Amino acid sequence: MQLTRPAILTAAIAILDEYGLADTTMRRIAKQLGVAPGALYWHFPNKQALLAGIADELLRPLLTHADEPADSQPQTSWDQGLHMAATSLHDCMLSVTDGADVIATALANPQLRQRVLAACAAPLAQHPTINVDDPLALEAAATIVDYVVGATIGEQSRLRLAQFATTTTPKDNKPNTPNTPTSDPAPTTPTMRVSDGVSIIIDGITTRL
Repeated sequence: MQLTRPAILTAAIAILDEYGLADTTMRRIAKQLGVAPGALYWHFPNKQALLAGIADELLRPLLTHADEPADSQPQTSWDQGLHMAATSLHDCMLSVTDGADVIATALANPQLRQRVLAACAAPLAQHPTINVDDPLALEAAATIVDYVVGATIGEQSRLRLAQFATTTTPKDNKPNTPNTPTSDPAPTTPTMRVSDGVSIIIDGITTRL
């Protein structure tokens, strides 16, 4: 098989999903592809560049949708559009194990962060009194992005902890099950909590625009 950038990213994402970020190493990826580790560096000079490439792939649904012509997209109100963009970002991160950590790291790159902010701010073009390039519009998008990224990191961290507890707890000392009361009485799922949080932020944005 010819070693290409897409082939490396496909293998890296598969390993990330199966083993998590800590074990997504250049050596493991090279072994998966049947090449020497040094061969990967022709395409990615370091792991940071590899993670940036993975983040681009994970974010493709959000960024591709934002790049589509406006007349080809469903007509929604600005607040519905903001919520849909936030949901898309959340889904991108949940698509693989530790996806939120990967994307959070990659968003330190100003160019990628600007693309994501622009994608999330785009629905504000439907607002009657504000332009998407207005500083307040970009700040609104940044608030949503930072909230969704942080909330999803927490969501995936709790999932890892629950999985670890399940695999390490002795049979006679079972962890909490869905029928066992926990310290969190809320009946909502993590995804519902993120969605509710986004709605609260949008309510706040409404009072400022």
